[in-house]
Amino acid sequence: MSLIDASISDIQHQLAICMSWCGDRCAILDSTTDLSHSFRSDSLATLAAAVFPESCHTPYSPDLTYRFARFTAERERLVGSNSIDPVSEYNRQRSLLLVNWQSSLFDGAVVPETRGFIDDDYIPAWDTWLSIVRIETDYGTHGLLCWIPESLADNVDMAIRVDPASCLTWCETRQTMLKHRSWGKGFTEC
Repeated sequence: MSLIDASISDIQHQLAICMSWCGDRCAILDSTTDLSHSFRSDSLATLAAAVFPESCHTPYSPDLTYRFARFTAERERLVGSNSIDPVSEYNRQRSLLLVNWQSSLFDGAVVPETRGFIDDDYIPAWDTWLSIVRIETDYGTHGLLCWIPESLADNVDMAIRVDPASCLTWCETRQTMLKHRSWGKGFTEC
């Protein structure tokens, strides 16, 4: 496991907002729902597109981090003061996914596994985005940290296993640290 350079308190804060924002939609998910449009709210679409204007081909830059901050600030404004306590969800296994978007093969292999929750370019639905975090890999220096609702954890775990580029991995919390598991390995394979 490799340590992720990120502020745990900021991630927990974004997780609380994200869970509040997505909560109603999580309650109505079933195992057959097409998720291509779920967790992709119209009110955040323009700001999400600005974060990754070239989808997985968008290079990391300080401006990307600025655009991401605008995205999360708008989601927080829309949620207001209704955020919930994220601690148990933060510590749940398979709740945090790390995406190395720059190493994606943009082949859509994971779309069927996730019923469209992760798109053809390996970018999960934007309502679940938490943070841009610093990572060290052969391809890319930053990753997109996302929240995975518990009802989608099995689907995402299978997507990690079939991803030919190995650009997806689970994250785990270790007290005050966040670590990612092996790239391209399902949860029980590590």
